[in-house]
Amino acid sequence: MKQQIVLSSFLAATALFLLPVTGFGRGPQNACEGAWINSFKGGSPPSPPLLGVITLSPIDPSGYQLNWHGTPVNPFLSLGGGALFPDTASVSPGVGVATWRSTNTYDLKWIDYAVKAPVGWFRGEIQYIMLIESTIECKEDTVTETGVFTVYSAINATFHTPTGPVEVQDQDTDKDGFPDEDEKPILSFPFQFNYKRLK
Repeated sequence: MKQQIVLSSFLAATALFLLPVTGFGRGPQNACEGAWINSFKGGSPPSPPLLGVITLSPIDPSGYQLNWHGTPVNPFLSLGGGALFPDTASVSPGVGVATWRSTNTYDLKWIDYAVKAPVGWFRGEIQYIMLIESTIECKEDTVTETGVFTVYSAINATFHTPTGPVEVQDQDTDKDGFPDEDEKPILSFPFQFNYKRLK
């Protein structure tokens, strides 16, 4: 009988340990999960707002990390008013990981790429890498993403701008899709995206 009581207590304790921590209000909530449309009112007037389609889904049942996947609907292609990376023809979808900070707040890091149009059977050359670090705060039907947008060159080039030539160096020399170690972004600026839930 004593052994049965001990075993039952152990099983009960194990079951409590395995319950989602959200039930106790200490761990991740589910306000961030789902499909979203984000908007960003930036660029030279009368440029329309930038729109993106976003999904956030759990990497594991704990909810402490989420997959972030975003596709721009009408992205900026070249930068600097068209003077930088003018050969950019498309921008890839972005992929990222959001890590739980506090209730319904996650630290997010995501990356995407600007690509030159392919020539013949050759793949399009990566023009620049966009690496974003931000924080997302989730409510029932809205998300606010606040962070810093950074750009790294993936080519060697000289661009002619209204204020003079701008030279950039390849910052991904091993072509693994990430900026090389100790490289500094050529552009960096703060932003805020506002998401609305698709429901």
